[in-house]
Amino acid sequence: MENRSKKWKTLYKIGNKIVFYILQKEFTCAKKKAKQKRFKRPRNAVKSSIRTQQDLSFYPSSTSS
Repeated sequence: MENRSKKWKTLYKIGNKIVFYILQKEFTCAKKKAKQKRFKRPRNAVKSSIRTQQDLSFYPSSTSS
């Protein structure tokens, strides 16, 4: 039994690392996109700001699935 639990612990650790890495990647990607959008300042600035808000509200649901 101990051996099995050890195996599951390592598997769990590896899984956690992978999930954390993916989440971190997504987060940095979102940050970069937000920065780019912030610095570009297009003519339709109001529209883009609304769009970024929608993206932010959409992000958590996509990562949790």
